[in-house]
Order: sequence, then structure tokens, then C-alpha cells
Amino acid sequence: MTQSQEWRVCRNVREFAAQMVPILKEDEAANNLPLGILQALAAGDTRYGTQPFMAYAGDGGSPALMCLMTPPRNLILSSAGPLPPAMLAFSLDRLKAAKPDIPGVIGRLPLVEEFAEGWCHRTGRKAKQTMAQRIYALRTINPQPKPEGEARWAMPRDVT
Repeated sequence: MTQSQEWRVCRNVREFAAQMVPILKEDEAANNLPLGILQALAAGDTRYGTQPFMAYAGDGGSPALMCLMTPPRNLILSSAGPLPPAMLAFSLDRLKAAKPDIPGVIGRLPLVEEFAEGWCHRTGRKAKQTMAQRIYALRTINPQPKPEGEARWAMPRDVT
């Protein structure tokens, strides 16, 4: 562990959201799940039941890895970019010490694969991929020609 590595477990949803949402929005398409959950929780949504597990690991004050779990659902991982092996190992050790019951992991590859390998090594558990997903993002809109005609209110003659 370097002196600047930090692990923080948060209990206040609004504080966690304030810290994480700006980072998650940098890649909104890939982070739509944690963004939606955090925004719902911060607005007081109670459909997720128990207190969520919220933590992040960082280096130099900037979060590098976000962990979000609404038990009994899977742990959601998100990172701002490639996670250095030392930061992943640090995060795995802190997460194991926090002792959440992690039924599964959701996130981008290769982060989830690296996490699962490290988690299994530390806990003796086994991992298997149960679902592969892709993210699609709309980046540009192709302009379409304006159709002929104009909008108008429907008339009795329009109804058959």
C-alpha cells in the first residue's frame, strides 16, 4: 500500500452520490446502472430495501474504484480507467475485511475478471460467468429530411 491509497466505506447515500456521480457521468453509457441506482437512492427510493454497501478506493484523493451493492444483489464495480494491480489488490483486501456477502459482480471487462480472480484467491470461492452484456451508446444522430406536410388537429373525417 502506498501512503496515498485510501479506502472509504460510506453510509450516507447523498455524500457517496455527490462524490461518485460526476465520475460515473464521464462514461454515462457504461455506468448507467450505478448512476440510476445512486440517483434513486439519493432521492429516497426505498425499493432496494436494506442499507446499500457503498465504498471506494482512491489514490491521491480521487476515487479510482467504486463499489456499490444493494443486498442481496450483486456488487457493482466501476473504475475511471484501467485499475493498477496494486490498487486492485488494496481494494480486494479492504473489501474482504469489510466482509460483505458478495453473491456476484457486475461491471466492465477486464475489471470484473481481475476482481473475480483476486476475490477467489482471497476467499477460496469459485467464480463463473453467468451473463455477458454489451453497452450501446448513441454518439451522433444522422439528420433526416423533414417530411412534407404539417401537423394539424384530427378531424371527424380522419376517424374511420
